[in-house]
Amino acid sequence: MLHPVLDTPESRRALASRDIGTVYRLLKQRGVSQRTIAHATGQSQSEVSEILKGRRVRGYDLLVRICDGLGVGRGTMGLASTDSYADGPGHPVMDDEMIRRRFLGLASSALLGSTVLGEAGGLPLLTGPPGQLGKVDVPWIRAMTVRLRDMEYQHGGASVAGAAQGVAQQVIGSLRVSPPNRDLQVAGAGLIWSAGWILHDAGQRHAFWQHLATALDLAREAGDKTTVINCIDMAGRVEREAGNHKQAAKLFELLSTRSRPDATRWGLLAESYAPLSPDAAMAALSRLRDAEGTDAPDAIGMVGHVSLALGDHDAAVAAFERSLPNRHGTRVAVQETAPMAIAHLRAGDVATGVQVAQHAAALAGDLRSTDADAAIHRMATELARQSDSTARDLSRELVSA
Repeated sequence: MLHPVLDTPESRRALASRDIGTVYRLLKQRGVSQRTIAHATGQSQSEVSEILKGRRVRGYDLLVRICDGLGVGRGTMGLASTDSYADGPGHPVMDDEMIRRRFLGLASSALLGSTVLGEAGGLPLLTGPPGQLGKVDVPWIRAMTVRLRDMEYQHGGASVAGAAQGVAQQVIGSLRVSPPNRDLQVAGAGLIWSAGWILHDAGQRHAFWQHLATALDLAREAGDKTTVINCIDMAGRVEREAGNHKQAAKLFELLSTRSRPDATRWGLLAESYAPLSPDAAMAALSRLRDAEGTDAPDAIGMVGHVSLALGDHDAAVAAFERSLPNRHGTRVAVQETAPMAIAHLRAGDVATGVQVAQHAAALAGDLRSTDADAAIHRMATELARQSDSTARDLSRELVSA
């Protein structure tokens, strides 16, 4: 779900009457920008603006796209439901909490051999039309995986979500028809979990979980421990980004039972612990500094995020200044430049904070990424708290964009 406001009675009434303008206004009142709405629903910002001004949405395909993009069941608008998370015919759509519990159960089963965490029971897996891909196509699948991820890094998940979903369906269709081939399964699982990440960044939460569960199932069947770990790691990162820190910590702790944590893993744990237990976060941060890979840009950036969460603003700025020159991709740059601006602002250096915030906003530009949008929104909220008029003006500009 794009924002919890969509689950309020007022939003449900608006969705039931297909009053999309009211739905979008409620989102904007909670700080969700027009750009974020446009990215999530696959519309242009001008289309969103017209709907906010009163244009009715009547086209079935567009209503379906809006439902899927906002993360609300199609049944809320009385549309034919093909929701990915109906647990079989006649069963209600799973809520986010059930999805989390079941994925944790699948993850522990794949990694440990039994469901010692979470809840037993599967998640619906991807299906696709019969395909003709075989072992000879493994290099193409791997190259396509790299290409899709590179496009997501540079332009955001929404820019490539359709292509990623289409290729994933083509791959899964071939895997379900062909006799099992380990190389094809491993390459296919890698592409599908990458497609899942892209769909997450496009705001398609249910599609993300379906792709991730499918990739995890394929990797488990192929005995591919690396992809199993990648799937669980990705789930933890998404939960952390969504603010579900306790669930994220469970997933990262699960990984630590079967693989020695490197600096990045300790950083992920520290980020997850920070809102729950500052002492635990500090302990994980200390382990990060002694672990393998402590100079990796990802690990250094996590030191910045954790330091910011713990109120050590100077350490946060120093970490981001070290990590950013070595970052690959515009989305990641936005996700670290925006919190660096927040760190400057909270440290009292408003002039530098505004300057860095302007740079973050320029980087975001036409980036179609819900993660980057969330980082810009957090930055805009911090700018709005300042007494400086330039900071407040920039905040208003970002929120109305």
